Amino acid sequence: MSRFVEMTHENGTKLSVNVDLVVSFSPLGGDDLRGTVISFGYSAGEKNMTRNVRVIDAYDAVTSKFASAR
Repeated sequence: MSRFVEMTHENGTKLSVNVDLVVSFSPLGGDDLRGTVISFGYSAGEKNMTRNVRVIDAYDAVTSKFASAR
């Protein structure tokens, strides 16, 4: 069963991010409070792909949400 965490994209749109697809997190621009870049992986046919999503949630808040969801 997939688990999702609610985030806010940098354009204000609400996102549900699948916890099982997330590969890594990093602070946006190296600033923990500015936002977070979430990288996740998925398959597209025979290719393995990655995608980055920028959210306005602070880095510590994002990692905390994902830690409690896992």
